[in-house]
Amino acid sequence: MKYQLPFGTFGIRGAANAAPFTTHYLKTLGTALELWLDHKNLPKKILLGADPRSSSPRISHELMAGFSQASHIFDAGIIPTPGVVALLAKHAHFGCGIIITASHNPAHDNGIKIVLQQGHELTKTDEHIIQSFFDACLEQSLQPSLLGFTYTPYPEAAAEYVTTLKKHFAPRFLSGLSIGLDCANGAASAFAPALFEHLGARVVAINTSPNGKNINQDCGSNHPSALRALVLEHKLTCGFAFDGDGDRVIAIDAQGNLKTGDDLLFIISTNPTRKRQGPVVGTTMSNSGLRKALAHQTRTFAAANVGERDVIKTMNENGSNLGGEPSGHIIAREFLMCSDGIFAALATLDAALMTNNIELASFTHQPQAIKSIRVAAKIPLETPEIHALLIKYQALVAPNMMLVRYSGTEPLIRILLEAETHEQANQQATNISNELAAAINNLAEKSTNFTAPKSSDQAHQDA
Repeated sequence: MKYQLPFGTFGIRGAANAAPFTTHYLKTLGTALELWLDHKNLPKKILLGADPRSSSPRISHELMAGFSQASHIFDAGIIPTPGVVALLAKHAHFGCGIIITASHNPAHDNGIKIVLQQGHELTKTDEHIIQSFFDACLEQSLQPSLLGFTYTPYPEAAAEYVTTLKKHFAPRFLSGLSIGLDCANGAASAFAPALFEHLGARVVAINTSPNGKNINQDCGSNHPSALRALVLEHKLTCGFAFDGDGDRVIAIDAQGNLKTGDDLLFIISTNPTRKRQGPVVGTTMSNSGLRKALAHQTRTFAAANVGERDVIKTMNENGSNLGGEPSGHIIAREFLMCSDGIFAALATLDAALMTNNIELASFTHQPQAIKSIRVAAKIPLETPEIHALLIKYQALVAPNMMLVRYSGTEPLIRILLEAETHEQANQQATNISNELAAAINNLAEKSTNFTAPKSSDQAHQDA
């Protein structure tokens, strides 16, 4: 029986105790990945990393069991996702990197991120090829021809990653600052506090004690209230919160105000060294205030579809050096063509210090509301009943922005809209989310033939 691997916006993600994270599927996927490396004529040297979920060691072990003696696994241990990407960019002898992580998801989930040689994300073509090899392995019950891959611990990986980060900032440039850090009990826990202190800051850190079950639990970039309380209690200069695998970040200023990825993107763009670095790339979810603020500074804004892969694609098309998402994925070409929460936090402070903006002032946000509603199935937004609802609400909120999209990693539909006041935005978002979720779930009950469509990660918007 065929099984469709649940590739999302970045890798495969789902409940850690369910398919495809079961022994048979993981081993089959390992074999398929080795065949894919052969197909691309890439070295069978794989850099392995993970976040500290309790399920990560088992998933790593069972996935690697699908590799043959022809493969050599280098295990970097617990390390942020961008740490693996940075090492792939540095060492050409690695054919790919594999990170066992579910990013900002709770501990009961896990995932597999696969990164190409030199640190590039998988393409859709790569995903289709991996799926075809996976199908063939399942159908033919293929096993590795020679069991027993070579395994080498790679403890130097952590130091190499930190050294790569430090190269982009002046020594002790954070001297005199007091910085709060919320490491989400994730992969950044052993990295961020020590690095900020090394660069001169007085650090007050929380959620730095992973136990396998507390990653992202009421902490980190998705739950900024803990960081806000820390910054206010200790009267800190500001604070930063990362997610479980360290690739996203949000901030809290000294007054306790939240600074989203849009704010950080704007602040980083004000660094004088970035004035001639092409358009700043955001997404269709970026606050319209960001576009206005960049235009005021004679900077061009380019909107990508939601997702890091599309941000990078738009950056490449526009010759951009800086891009990001409101969720806190920030990409700086001079460092990596992937998001790195630690680098983004440091780059924010670097720009703030250079422009005398340590209060992290950014721009006036257009009032927004975001609702995420769990649905029984990802019914295509083009379905007549759903499309009619979207048209109705687009007319209601015009000329303000409305964006409706399915999550790429969870059974959720997300509604974002802007209005003249927060009260209006919240009321309108609540109305549409309730009606839309009811319609989707009603259609799901009537039919079991719906599957997540190719367009499920695309946005339906009115600007």
